[in-house]
Amino acid sequence: MDIEKQEKLDWFLILIVALQVILGLFLINSVTLPKAELLSNNSFSNLHRYIGWLGVSLVSAIILVRFWSTDFVRKHINALLIMAFVLIFLTLIPSVGETINGSSSWLSIGSVMLYPQPISIFLLGLFVSNLMANEFNNNVLQTKPTLMLVAVTAVFILINILQPDISAALTLLGLILFLCCITGWYKFAIISVVGAVLLAFVSLIFSPYRMGRILTLFEDPFAHRFDTGYQLVLSLSSIGGGDIWGVGYGEGEGVIKAHLPNVEGGFIYAALVEELGAVGGLIALILAALICLRCFTIAYKLLTNQKKFEGLFVCFITFWIGLLSVLNVSATLGLLPISNNPFPFLSTSGVHLFVFILSIALVLKFDLELRETQGLIVLKPIKPMLLVVLLSFGSLGFIVTSKAIFDSELDKEYVTYQQAFKPESLKRVEPFKTSDFHR
Repeated sequence: MDIEKQEKLDWFLILIVALQVILGLFLINSVTLPKAELLSNNSFSNLHRYIGWLGVSLVSAIILVRFWSTDFVRKHINALLIMAFVLIFLTLIPSVGETINGSSSWLSIGSVMLYPQPISIFLLGLFVSNLMANEFNNNVLQTKPTLMLVAVTAVFILINILQPDISAALTLLGLILFLCCITGWYKFAIISVVGAVLLAFVSLIFSPYRMGRILTLFEDPFAHRFDTGYQLVLSLSSIGGGDIWGVGYGEGEGVIKAHLPNVEGGFIYAALVEELGAVGGLIALILAALICLRCFTIAYKLLTNQKKFEGLFVCFITFWIGLLSVLNVSATLGLLPISNNPFPFLSTSGVHLFVFILSIALVLKFDLELRETQGLIVLKPIKPMLLVVLLSFGSLGFIVTSKAIFDSELDKEYVTYQQAFKPESLKRVEPFKTSDFHR
């Protein structure tokens, strides 16, 4: 890339993503250190794996940007759709798929465990963006594209039900619903909402475990601290013990890190607040909000300059990043059922990191192409998106701050757990199978 193109790159977006990745790098090292040493005799095994994924992601992003052709991708969009379905269908084949925590959502490739859902959603995002770009602002739904979108969504949901992985199915439905609102497909948006409600209802009826997760939202977790409320109690207690500045980097191993099997995934934010306090938690939320705002602004500029496919795909990716961030923190705070959704760029999920690094690279690519054709474009936040992002992340930041600094009961719980969980108790943690990402 020549100097002129480098100057036109959105360095602000690169900076905030890099800061979030660096924060995740240090946090994963701290969170996984005790268990990595216990299970593999290598204190930095998880850190090395994360760095490996980061290296692969960056190299792949450079290659993707270098050879990306929007025309080529749109011409072969059906092949990408087939690839998306093949990836998740392979998880149902016993010799290839692997069942972890009751869900056959992983692929076993030698000694490596891969969670292919993010890659499939990424490819489906390309397909849906291409489909909707051809029907932009057409509220009168045409039969062919409507049936195609219904069929694609139904097949993806069916496969996820068979795994089962309801969280991924609901995530895709939410993303499609958002794009329907952007493109004016309001009728299909209503269909998506009804479908999501029915899917959630069916999954609850046939899964007492998921029903139990929902019911815990209406119960006092501290009254069930030794059964259904165990994870949430540890999460809230860790947040309460973080106070303003936290207990210190690498010093929070007495409560949550040593006694939850998936801290580096679904509970990474609780560990962050415990070690770096409300300040660290707010920094992560601010960075996530800035990433969403910047990408939404780029998407708006693309759409207003008739780059419909590119703009819709950036909207899809941005809402995905924002949705997972909000779901992760909300579950950590007990506002939503625990689902182990990762916090983008913070959690240890290598496949999610890979997909989101590629996605940000494409956002930069689309923005650079627009700048080259339209000249210097001043990016200003869009007021509706600004309000949505500020309301979502701002409310979460307020709740985190109140619990970390002003909730004296959580402080007492944290002290109690510190005294109860002695360092030697880590030796009693049962080994669990290492995978790329645990649900």
